[in-house]
Amino acid sequence: MESITAIVNGHQCVISLTGRTLTLKAINVDKKGEPDEGWPLDCSGVYGVTQVPGSLTTINIMTWHPKRKGKPSVLEEHRVECSTLADVTALRAAVLQAAYPEGPRNLHVFINPVSGAGNAYKIWLEQALPVLRASIHRVVALLTTHAGHAEKLVREMALGPKDTLICVSGDGLLNEVVNGVVARPDFHPGMVQFATIPGGSGNGLAKTLGVENSVEAAIAIAKGNTVTLDCIRARQGTDVRCGFLGVGYAITADVDINSESMRWMGGARFTAYAVKKIISWSLPGYGVTMRYLPAKRQELTFFTQPNKCAVTQVCDAVSMPDIKAEPPESTEWVTVTDSLLFLNIMSIPYLGADFMSAPYAKLGDGCLDLVYLRRDGVSRLEIAKLMVAMEKGLHVHHPNVHYVKCHKVEFTPTTNPTHVVIDGEVLRKEKTEVDVLKGTLPFICAAWD
Repeated sequence: MESITAIVNGHQCVISLTGRTLTLKAINVDKKGEPDEGWPLDCSGVYGVTQVPGSLTTINIMTWHPKRKGKPSVLEEHRVECSTLADVTALRAAVLQAAYPEGPRNLHVFINPVSGAGNAYKIWLEQALPVLRASIHRVVALLTTHAGHAEKLVREMALGPKDTLICVSGDGLLNEVVNGVVARPDFHPGMVQFATIPGGSGNGLAKTLGVENSVEAAIAIAKGNTVTLDCIRARQGTDVRCGFLGVGYAITADVDINSESMRWMGGARFTAYAVKKIISWSLPGYGVTMRYLPAKRQELTFFTQPNKCAVTQVCDAVSMPDIKAEPPESTEWVTVTDSLLFLNIMSIPYLGADFMSAPYAKLGDGCLDLVYLRRDGVSRLEIAKLMVAMEKGLHVHHPNVHYVKCHKVEFTPTTNPTHVVIDGEVLRKEKTEVDVLKGTLPFICAAWD
């Protein structure tokens, strides 16, 4: 792009582009009489360009600075008033090309209008769509009308490496999309990208990936930063369902499914229903026969290092007790027959936005994080304290909580059987075999400094 003269944020400047750096050089001199060396704007931080209403020659260049630990991303707008239509057209094209050197992607957006508190469509229209529309990408959106709708569509649509499948919902709709892709005859690891814009009740994946804010989720999608997750498989007889979050049984599954009538509360429905269960003390324990295949010690070297296990790097707050950092040095199955209060088989740390079920889960490590709580000797007060501790993953320090890194888990509900779920979606109350496919699913995540 040739240099052009324009007014940037109220100052007359000469604008030039070298590689991915846009240099804005003021025409006047500074207070010391020295020429202005120019202000560089790195186009890798540009996520979009928008037209200013009422002016064909004025645009806003939208920039974003990645998250720092404990701080949100920084979003800025730079108003550029060009002299001619030719200048603004050339500038817009040059900035977007520098911001997206790999070219446009195809963004297929699935929106569940009844997800969570019913705000998903509004979130899409008011918060996510303006960001993606300002980018270089091609966007096609669709409202789902019934369960299984998205799964059927992705099984049949033409897909390739330039496609990203996006769900504006909780974790359930994304589970449909993942299963639709995995069931395709042409499926192979990494064939498409997946992304979530949180609009449901749980949003455990969004929390893990650092995209719990819908605007930041849309920016992450536009910029295309990814992390590879494992694919969990749950087999019941000849039926197989896949997931990215985890398999649950006992009270966590019970709360998830039985609180459906409280969807209007959003994510608070899980806490409200759990409190109701504790107050009524209807926690008899859920009988289960289970066996698991532990991971070998040499596969768990990250336990001895600072645990940067998730994209959000939240796990530093928890120190794993030595006794739990030493799994059995065995390739033999370990059998457990007990009455449990919860049983979670996780692939990522967060089961919900405020429930860090598996604080030592490492994304894409090829392991399942088995976390279960034995019923015996746990009082109502202890259950209430555990609920508070679960927000930061501190529940794993309770003596009745067992935490094991493993490759396979099999369990069968016995007395007082309740729901079995994968990513919050209901399975049958029967023997379930769970294993993991390492590094199969690329997901859009937040970028961090």
